[in-house]
Amino acid sequence: MEHSKNDLSPYWTDRYSGELAFIDTGTFQIELIEYDTPPNDRIYDSVDMHDIGITHLCFEVENVDSWHKKLKDDVEFETNPLILEGGVKIAYFYDPDGNQLELLETDVNQ
Repeated sequence: MEHSKNDLSPYWTDRYSGELAFIDTGTFQIELIEYDTPPNDRIYDSVDMHDIGITHLCFEVENVDSWHKKLKDDVEFETNPLILEGGVKIAYFYDPDGNQLELLETDVNQ
């Protein structure tokens, strides 16, 4: 998995500034943008799963326990890894804006 980080200013100097990052998994790419300007006054103290917009994102991984171990010092986890009926393992955590993220491992009973 490759990570790259770029400054947005060459692209949107008239309206926006911030940083742009791409996470390339080899089969798909995720684009993340952190805006510095203009200021946003629509900031909420908390995010609920039923709010409008993207409030939950799930990543299917091969080993939830190893990802939990890698991330636990840097992010706030809501749960430790849990095995659910049907043989899936999950762990929920939050991004810096309070959005809920999920790690999902399927077929853990095999």
